[in-house]
Amino acid sequence: MFSRGEASRWATVFAIAALAVGALACATAKGPQAVVKSKQASLVPAPKPQSTLLNQLQGQWVGHPGANESERWEWTIKRDIVDAKTSDGDFYKGTIRLDDQARPIRMDVKLTDSSDPNLKGQTVRGIVRFDGNKVMMCFNRTEGDYPTSFDSSQGLVLTGEKK
Repeated sequence: MFSRGEASRWATVFAIAALAVGALACATAKGPQAVVKSKQASLVPAPKPQSTLLNQLQGQWVGHPGANESERWEWTIKRDIVDAKTSDGDFYKGTIRLDDQARPIRMDVKLTDSSDPNLKGQTVRGIVRFDGNKVMMCFNRTEGDYPTSFDSSQGLVLTGEKK
């Protein structure tokens, strides 16, 4: 037999375990995105998986716009954050979102900061093609539709390689 103090402690342990099992059963019934709030147990929603392409784009890149090989671009993609700068001193920072289902693959970059204050808060639309350690992007120069090809008449074309 347990003493009264030991019985109380074990009852508390079993109650906490039952709450955790109940919370897990509730979350499983509602799917992996369920959130259960309780004083004893808390399940956090599973993070949204990144697209395969976004995973491949992670890291540091160097390149140039179209035929202008004298201007150099460097950009870093970490998770969904992009940080780009040019050899001319311009910079662009923002969040990137890809639509892997569209052909060509569409890309939105919401600029959170830029050397051009008029671009801050704007969403730049583009398309992207990725091949191993090489990438080609075309960004629409104005807020509007997505480019349909990697042609400088459709926007700013950037080619680059992984650093």
